[in-house]
Amino acid sequence: MTNLVPLPMKSAPDRPQPVNLEAEQALLGGLMVANPAIDRVAAIIGPEDFFLLVHQRIYGAILDAAAAGRPATPVTLKTEMDGDEALKEQGGAVYLARLAGAAVTVINIEEYAKLISALSVRRRLIRVADEIAAQAYDAPLAVTAQAQIEAAEAALDGVQTVARDTTGRAMGIGAAARLAVDQAEEARTSTGVVGVTTGIDDLDQLMGGHRPSKLIVVAGRPSMGKSALAIDMATAAARSGRQVAYYSLEMDAEEIAQRVLAAETRIPYQAIADGRLSIDQVIELDKSREALDALPLIIRDAGVSTTAGLRTDLRRLWRRGPVGLIVVDYLQLLRGTSATRNNKVAEVTEISNDLKAIARDFKVPVVALSQLSRQVESRDDKRPMLSDLRESGAIEQDADIVLFVYREEYYLRRAEPPAGTAEHAAWEVKLDACRNTLDAIMAKARGRRIGSVRLFADLATNRFGNLEGGYRG
Repeated sequence: MTNLVPLPMKSAPDRPQPVNLEAEQALLGGLMVANPAIDRVAAIIGPEDFFLLVHQRIYGAILDAAAAGRPATPVTLKTEMDGDEALKEQGGAVYLARLAGAAVTVINIEEYAKLISALSVRRRLIRVADEIAAQAYDAPLAVTAQAQIEAAEAALDGVQTVARDTTGRAMGIGAAARLAVDQAEEARTSTGVVGVTTGIDDLDQLMGGHRPSKLIVVAGRPSMGKSALAIDMATAAARSGRQVAYYSLEMDAEEIAQRVLAAETRIPYQAIADGRLSIDQVIELDKSREALDALPLIIRDAGVSTTAGLRTDLRRLWRRGPVGLIVVDYLQLLRGTSATRNNKVAEVTEISNDLKAIARDFKVPVVALSQLSRQVESRDDKRPMLSDLRESGAIEQDADIVLFVYREEYYLRRAEPPAGTAEHAAWEVKLDACRNTLDAIMAKARGRRIGSVRLFADLATNRFGNLEGGYRG
């Protein structure tokens, strides 16, 4: 089979592209001879994985025929591809017949598909490397080095995603059922928590813990305690022996440490920040600091501003040990690609999609904090709803769990009636009932019942815990 014209590719002229034309020809012939193998091969490669344009066209026609329930043979494909210029250049129906004559056995067909996929990934890598080099040579001075690095990381990550997808698992229902039973037994023997504990029994009962590959969105208005709760959960996960990566785009690492120390010592974090401390409190803080030295809680408060950068940083952290929990504080402060930055909805959609992909790819729970829109403040009932998620419905769509945090105490304090009135007396009763409490409202949960739990929450010392009679799942 001579005179085959490859797809144009940028590369060094003296280096041949990674390709095995014989494997492409044998696989296409095998599919025409044994149509039942099409589904197995389609799970591994797509038309774009073939090197030759004519092979891409033939494979695409085979997939179309299979999807329509039609046979894919040299005779039927000749009719389907009548007029295709790429096929005409190779001899038309004669070439299809020659491919069928070069068919591989069905037993080997998946190995051929994996080989074609691997070579396709290598060619993609060469293209990306060419583009990275060209951008490094030609980028305007206004484009920062960090922006170029992030663009390169995103491009390489695209190649890695393709490589990972081609080895994605496919299993029978029996094997999947065994995994489901194993997970159920794990949940039964661990009081319903599969994965990483939140550190609060009632919250674990509501959520089932932070589960691998899940995106958990913790959302609320400012001053509701999102960051405080996230810090408490991250600390609890680290205490359970998990390495935790906390990406803070709002607070410095020192501010987070102040809150952790406050929870340890019950000294208000504002007093720690302001230095309003007795000598005994300083000694107590120092002892707590020593105890925290071994805690596997890694705080990133600079250097990671995009999901591509987050991926790269996670790979570095993984070299020192598996990451058990990822926290992003908060989602709307991440930046998307340059193509989406002028459209906040598109940007948040991209970021939400990327965070879900990170959770699945690393098989780690991702807790992403999110702001709610101001429309909450215009309602009499300030309890949040899914429609309050700011900027994008994609957050609700991508999240496996949406957990709202709501503090009735905050709104009551802003609506204090005049002292000495009957209204003020009633107000004091309501305030006492919700003092130092936080409602965790699970408004969305894949595979679980929605519900809510009222928690003890002392934001001054960043302490959270169960509240008797608080669970309302």
